[in-house]
Amino acid sequence: KLLNERFKTTEFNRTPGSGAFGSTHALPQHLIVHGDLITPQNFKYVIECKNGYKVEIEDLFKGGSTFYQFIDQARKDARKVNRDWMVIYKKDRKKELVVVSAQDGLQSPFGSLDRYLLIKGKYYVYLLQDVLGLPDHYWFI
Repeated sequence: KLLNERFKTTEFNRTPGSGAFGSTHALPQHLIVHGDLITPQNFKYVIECKNGYKVEIEDLFKGGSTFYQFIDQARKDARKVNRDWMVIYKKDRKKELVVVSAQDGLQSPFGSLDRYLLIKGKYYVYLLQDVLGLPDHYWFI
C-alpha cells in the first residue's frame, strides 16, 4: 500500500506464491513471480516483505539468523531476474526498515541518505519512510 501511494500506481501487489499461499499451492512455472511483491515492469528491486518475525539486535552477529535468511531469500530471487534485492521488515509497533546490498564495495544505493546502519560492510539498513522520500531514479531502471 505504501509503495502504491508513493509511486501513484496500483501495480504493487502481493504475489500469489508468497506467504502461506505459496507453501500450500503449487503454481505453474509461467505464473511464478519472484519476491513477495509484484512490481512495475521497470522497478529496480525484487522485494521480500517480512512482518512480525522476532529479529533482535544480537541476531546481526549470528550468521544463520532469521535476519540473514531474509537476505538470502531476497538475493536468490533477485538473481533469477537480474535485479537488485530489497527486504522490507516490520516488527509490531515499530518503524518499517529497508535492507539493501552495498554497491561497489561500501557504496550505498541510496547515497543521499545519511541515516543508516552498515552491517558487515555488505548490508545497508534504512528507515522505510526515509527511503520512500527519494526521487524516482533510485527506484527504476
